[in-house]
Amino acid sequence: MIFLSAGLISTAQELKKPTGKPGQKQLITPNIPRLTKPDLEVTSIRLLRSEVNSSKLHTVTVSVSIKNNGQLRADGFKLKAFSQNVLRGDSPWAGFGEPVPATSINGGATVTAEYVFHENPRVISTSSFKFKVVADTNNTVAESNEVNNTSAVINIYDR
Repeated sequence: MIFLSAGLISTAQELKKPTGKPGQKQLITPNIPRLTKPDLEVTSIRLLRSEVNSSKLHTVTVSVSIKNNGQLRADGFKLKAFSQNVLRGDSPWAGFGEPVPATSINGGATVTAEYVFHENPRVISTSSFKFKVVADTNNTVAESNEVNNTSAVINIYDR
């Protein structure tokens, strides 16, 4: 049996040591730390622009910071936006357009990027609404913590 550890190759024979009992040996297992899975956390969201076109569909541009609290890189995930009509009391959150590809994030890093979301179909029927984003809504990235992917809620007021 051959083990590879820190670039050195050793045979199982070389990794055995006496157990204290005559004729018996104990296999020594190398102590190699496991890297933790990615953990995407939306740490901030800031409204940059909100516009309404002639069809009364909104386009929202936000700056979003996402931190990868894990050690492994997070690739191939998307951000999904959600909105809620403010004047309708406890109306449900609705998807706000299509998910957009997010920037890959190395373990331990934070990435801040600008994202543009286009309302389609129309889900906003008031001049003011709440808005949030969720990282990795399709669970593309196997994370160590799946419950911290949602941003804070921001209020958007059309003029």
